[in-house]
Amino acid sequence: MRTTRRAAVVSSLAGSLMMITAGVAAASPAAAPEPQSRLVIGMGHGENSQSMRAERTVTLSCAPTVTGDHPHAVKACEDLMRVDGAFDSLAGLNQNKACTLEYMPITVTVDGYWNGHRISYEHTFPNTCVKSANASYLFRI
Repeated sequence: MRTTRRAAVVSSLAGSLMMITAGVAAASPAAAPEPQSRLVIGMGHGENSQSMRAERTVTLSCAPTVTGDHPHAVKACEDLMRVDGAFDSLAGLNQNKACTLEYMPITVTVDGYWNGHRISYEHTFPNTCVKSANASYLFRI
């Protein structure tokens, strides 16, 4: 009988200890989730987003992992991280290639969240050559 009583006391204490441990774990502050960086990038001919004819749209997520259907997702995220989301600085990264002077404007738009902050950005390039040659991988869609 003593063995049964002792086993019951030990079992009761173990159950209490498990409940206390679970309560402490639940009360401990959880690590803050990494801010989201999810974008929709659009591109089309036109002088601005209001007049552009949408020709392509892709998605890009840089955090917590690189995903999406952007054709250069990893390089685009690397560009964004290098400039900490300063989208304007990505429009003229490589000013070393000569393009024709034709004016056939092409606009890119970026909407979504960068490091948890809502963004809406657009930039118009004078032509496709300038966009492809001089801009970040972000805009190469």
